[in-house]
Order: sequence, then C-alpha cells, then structure tokens
Amino acid sequence: GLTLKPTYMPWTQWMQFTREQWDAKSPWSDRRVRLAANLAVDRKAINEAEFLGLSRLTGSIVPHTFDFYWPAPLYPYDPGKARQLLAEAGYPNGFDGGVISSDMVYASLAETIATYLGGVGIRLKVAPQERAAILKANQEKKLTGLNVGGSAAFGNAATRLEAYVGGGGLYVYGSHPDIDRHFREQ
Repeated sequence: GLTLKPTYMPWTQWMQFTREQWDAKSPWSDRRVRLAANLAVDRKAINEAEFLGLSRLTGSIVPHTFDFYWPAPLYPYDPGKARQLLAEAGYPNGFDGGVISSDMVYASLAETIATYLGGVGIRLKVAPQERAAILKANQEKKLTGLNVGGSAAFGNAATRLEAYVGGGGLYVYGSHPDIDRHFREQ
C-alpha cells in the first residue's frame, strides 16, 4: 500500500503581544498576564482541530529545521493556573483585552485563541483583516491587543529573530537592550 507522510514546511504560527505589552498602564505589560494567556491556550487541541494533529508543537517562532534552532519548552495547558496568575496580577474577574487581530488566513485560529482566553476571563474582540491591511498595520506598529500571525519565510534562527524579536525589526513593537546587544554581537 501507499504510505503518506506529512511534509514539514518552515511555517510557524503564533500569538503576538503588540505595543500594549510595552505600556505600563496596560494589563498586557504584566508578565503574569502574558503567562496566563499562554497557559490558557490548549495547543494540542488546536493542532488536532486545525491541522489534523500533523503540526509539530514548539515553543518557538523559529522552525525546528532552521540552523541554530533552540527547542524552547512548551507552555502546558493549565487554565486553573492562568486564572490564579490573573488574580495575582489584580484581575480576579479577568479584563477587556481589546482586540485579537489576524489576517484572514489565521481568522479561525484567532477565534479559537479568543475562546480559550475568554475561558479564563480575558475578553477579546476578533478583528480579522485583509492581508495587505494587517501587514501595513503591523509594520507601522498600529496593532493593539493581540495579533495572530505566522511566517513561512526561509532562513535561519537569526533571520527569523531579526524580523520578529530584535529592536528595529519589521514586526517588533519593543525590545530589550541586552537582547539587542547580543543579537548585534552575534
């Protein structure tokens, strides 16, 4: 018989904290809130529903096939701990998280993530946009709340991090000077 195996492309998807992560007045600036958001999402269930279980779950925006990939640990699905962290951060009843934007390709993923976050009290309005509009808004640093996106660009860990992590990167809303320094030094 014919045996079929999945082909893994260098395509990763993620939820991005936008400019409000860097605003001290925003709930998203509190590390406990961001950790709670990560713990509230059941990645295994999303993989089964969206990708028939064929995606490789990683804790990184860098594909596992790229040179210099580091296998970051995965966040477990733990909505109880997420609620506890929100309460510790001063949001025992949750909060209005604003919008979760995406381009149309990721709209169902954004909707699913919004549902999981709503389950722990982070209320979001899903706001999918046409690809050109979301790219422009992201490049101009106009997105607020959360953004669901991804990339299938080739390269290595450094090229992926340059665009999405390092200060001045095309999709970077804020950065840390020590990380920027290490990136320049490498």
